[in-house]
Amino acid sequence: MNCNELRNQLLDAPDQSDPEQDRHLAQCLACTTFQQQLLESCQLFRELPAPALSADFTQAVMQQASLAARKRRRSTQRTFSIAAVLLAAIGVGLVLRSPWLQSGSQSDPQLTDAQRAAIVDNLMTTGFRPLGGIDCGLPGGRCRLASPQKDANLDQREG
Repeated sequence: MNCNELRNQLLDAPDQSDPEQDRHLAQCLACTTFQQQLLESCQLFRELPAPALSADFTQAVMQQASLAARKRRRSTQRTFSIAAVLLAAIGVGLVLRSPWLQSGSQSDPQLTDAQRAAIVDNLMTTGFRPLGGIDCGLPGGRCRLASPQKDANLDQREG
């Protein structure tokens, strides 16, 4: 064991020693002096009187802790508010960039005419039919898709 290792161990536990420390202390006058000074310092520290606290010390500490907690809460709320606004802005931006909502958009550029026709055919076979009015993605065609219940209401009005 070298002097630095021993001194670090003494600082961690000045009142305790092991056989290896005892062997080093028996051979090293500098470390023995260090240990004696450390033990004296610890004893003097223990003999110091406890500091006198003012009557409102506890109240002042609790008030400061409460104030700090309120500041953290406000900061957290502000952070979440900013995050919510940013998420809403991103969501609105994504919706507005959607090709289905852009006026004058004849089709989704990622779908072929055959794919769009297959989608409309699938919708029509499941009970929806084109009524005209909203772009359905077919070349030259504008259609609105209505549910079978609405179709029944329209048929009653027409009949």
